[in-house]
Amino acid sequence: EEYHAPLKKGALSQDRAVWALLDPHEQKANIAVLRAARLAADLSGRKASAVIPAPNGMWPSLLGLAKAQGCEQAFCVDARDGRLSNEGKRKIVRAIQMTADEAFLCAGPEWTGAFAYVAGESDAPRSPVLLCSRGTGIEKEGEDSLSFSAQSYEGKLVRRFVQKGGSSFITTVPEADFPVAAKERPFSASVLDVAIAPDLLMSLPPVAAPTLSQADVIIDLGYGIKDKAGLE
Repeated sequence: EEYHAPLKKGALSQDRAVWALLDPHEQKANIAVLRAARLAADLSGRKASAVIPAPNGMWPSLLGLAKAQGCEQAFCVDARDGRLSNEGKRKIVRAIQMTADEAFLCAGPEWTGAFAYVAGESDAPRSPVLLCSRGTGIEKEGEDSLSFSAQSYEGKLVRRFVQKGGSSFITTVPEADFPVAAKERPFSASVLDVAIAPDLLMSLPPVAAPTLSQADVIIDLGYGIKDKAGLE
């Protein structure tokens, strides 16, 4: 259900949160990211928050998606009629890092380069940074840490990454089977008060034709319908 409540301008929350970064036109990837963020938030005692950099005409549907997947707050970024470039993504990652000493971010694979660039751009001593690319699982690891799993070698091996303090950057694959949020929570949404220069944006890709691999729901009809007349 689309979210149409009025939005006010605001800054990123300073609450301990797991941040889900969404992309326009990436419905299946966004669902995996939001569910991963909700699970990580539940396991680490944080809020689940979303950042939505997209054309404002897409905000209602993306906000509705974030709310339905258990986020407690969301911040929209006006990408005009496009999407963030790599440098635009770095700007958002840097802004989130400023909200906490141990930032925790989840996003689709397209954000991996931005995460890695920001994590390594300073020569000053800093807390450790965990980068797990194309994650497929999150579990509790001891009292104060989580472990993340990612498949490698075409699924023949599973790599495990253990969070031991510091910042965590997790990218998920669209097919990752994270649990559905148990319930919706009180939800607030606002427009992020940050300027996005034109050179931080790029055009939206054309909407891809539907495919089985990207489908949200697949209905398979077998012999039970008997013949074409049974399709109705």
